[in-house]
Amino acid sequence: MAFTPSFCALARKEGGVRTCKLAFGSLTISNMDYKKIFGSILILLGLAVVFWTIFETYNIFTAQKEPPQIFEMVTQTTTKGEEAEKVKSPEEKMQILQQQMIVEQFQKMFPAEFSVKLLNLISWSIGTMILFFGGGKISQIGINLIK
Repeated sequence: MAFTPSFCALARKEGGVRTCKLAFGSLTISNMDYKKIFGSILILLGLAVVFWTIFETYNIFTAQKEPPQIFEMVTQTTTKGEEAEKVKSPEEKMQILQQQMIVEQFQKMFPAEFSVKLLNLISWSIGTMILFFGGGKISQIGINLIK
């Protein structure tokens, strides 16, 4: 069944199939032309999505632009002795101090800013994959319309 727009100016039946041709002066657009035009637009849109994603990713990974801030750093301020003073037994005080020392050493090895930036870059990479596949699929639909 052929596509028949509601604004069809010259409609006729050919071989049992209703076709539509729009006439703009000497320019005539048929059903096949609609599919090719729309398919070409979809191909260009899909390629635009892919190239925009590549451009933005290049800017982010060359530090010309910050990645989208999905994760944020939350700071906590406690002193070593505050929690230890609340506890009465010396064993518990020692355990709390050891835990705080381990946390401090871990924070020196992996600063909080680093982990937040890494998570933001990972989330941008996942979003980039989605955009790549989406742009590719849009272009594929356009190619199928042109065929």
